[in-house]
Amino acid sequence: MYDRIDRGSPEPATLYFERSFLKGKEIFYRISIVRIPLANQTVLEVGCGSGGTLSYFKEKGCPITGLDPNYKNIQYGHDVHDLNLHCGGIEKIDQILGDRDYFDFVILEQTLEHLSDPISALKMLRKRLKPDGVMYIGVPGFLDICRRYDGDLRRYLEFTHLVHFTLSSITSMLAIAGFELIYGNENIHAVARVSPTISSQHNNECVKLLNYVGDLKLKYYSTRRIIKKLTFIYPIWVLGYVRSLVTGISK
Repeated sequence: MYDRIDRGSPEPATLYFERSFLKGKEIFYRISIVRIPLANQTVLEVGCGSGGTLSYFKEKGCPITGLDPNYKNIQYGHDVHDLNLHCGGIEKIDQILGDRDYFDFVILEQTLEHLSDPISALKMLRKRLKPDGVMYIGVPGFLDICRRYDGDLRRYLEFTHLVHFTLSSITSMLAIAGFELIYGNENIHAVARVSPTISSQHNNECVKLLNYVGDLKLKYYSTRRIIKKLTFIYPIWVLGYVRSLVTGISK
């Protein structure tokens, strides 16, 4: 169901896996900036899908464990790629892993925005990390709408996304959960390590975000943007529609 919401139509299992595998390469690089070597380091991914991201880490010599609530994804990764995956969400992590497994790395890629209580989730995962453990988080960035969503707030919004993030807010959440941000951007790609201290401070970004939304509206209805849509984007949409219509009739 989620792939229909997120991408408009179901994605073939092989394509979904390959896309996640490439994402794993990117995440591996980001983590390697702060931790070398990565070989033999244990990795847990929550919301792992079919395990494409973890498959890249496995190729690099890392023992991997994955959790995802979608049974079909888990079954594909386990049966086709021989990955150590378990069916279940973060709320079942203790039930699935018991009290034995602790990890060098935790990956949350496009997962945290779907959780109703991200701070509690981060606290749960902190308990699963070793004292020098590192966490990677990838979520849609609210202040990145101009670049990734062509300035269209409606394209960014999705009803399965329960929480929206800026780099400042994710930094505050991490601090409250017992992490320290090492690296991050507004995209958002963030790498954090376990911190011995816990903070309760957070920045109030209400005015900043309201101004940002106002700027988005002005840019969205700008003359330059309208010309771009009329001369480039809309013609492509029309041609695609005509092509699909002709193809359907020919069949």
